[in-house]
Amino acid sequence: MQKRNRYANRKKNDGVEQLKSYMSVCANCEWGLWTNSIEKFVFRKCTDKNGAVRFIEYNDIPPADGSLDDVDRPSRTSLMNASDDNLLFVFRTCHNHIYINDGLQKQPAFFELLKVIFCKIEDERNIPKPLEFYAASNERSNLDGQLTVKKRITKIFDRVKKRHGKIFDANEEIKLTPRSLAYIVAELQKYSLLNTNIDVKGKAYEEIVGANLRGDRGEFFTPRNIMKMVVEMVDPQIDEKVLDSSCGTGGFIVMAMTHAIQKLEKQFSESIGL
Repeated sequence: MQKRNRYANRKKNDGVEQLKSYMSVCANCEWGLWTNSIEKFVFRKCTDKNGAVRFIEYNDIPPADGSLDDVDRPSRTSLMNASDDNLLFVFRTCHNHIYINDGLQKQPAFFELLKVIFCKIEDERNIPKPLEFYAASNERSNLDGQLTVKKRITKIFDRVKKRHGKIFDANEEIKLTPRSLAYIVAELQKYSLLNTNIDVKGKAYEEIVGANLRGDRGEFFTPRNIMKMVVEMVDPQIDEKVLDSSCGTGGFIVMAMTHAIQKLEKQFSESIGL
């Protein structure tokens, strides 16, 4: 495993240096991104007063208007809904980062990621206060900044533990290193997990859990298209109760709830003549 990690790091470093060399010879290139489908690195090329080229690492490439504010600290209005592909990519990227850099096995790595996801959702719920779930680009690059991020996220996690006392013990802590925590926060901060379609989050969650917690024991989640087919065949009505006696991530229950909501929306539209 250590040999494989060293090889992966060498390939990553070679790729990043190659990107910088391309950016250096391209006079009008200001931003560059390198990825190996597991990690991504974004750099901005700057020239100091002596003409020396420097590369500054950023969380992401800014939007077309060139504003860097939302790259470092997103506002509620700038949060994006995630598609199933990019949310799954981010979850996998974060999980792999923990697994490789913090030395945690797959299951503990997943549960540390889960704590951070809970913090992200809790922060989005904290309306109307400004978002505190963020890691600015300059914070990621030094230990003091990373510790500032950890302190900020720890305060959010304290609220999470009060809200979800049956899930997290009062003395539970986020065990990630400050460097890894800052990296993961930066990866997640631009998305809205509350507004993203619940099936998207469920799909991403099950992909990660299924790959890292269940597969070794020969247990697998029911595919979501099968869940959808079963729910449509049973056709639960609005005033009926649904029991999933083998509830894992609650996929059947969520699918049944979505089915009922669609019925309510249809009834409401018909009642007002739409």
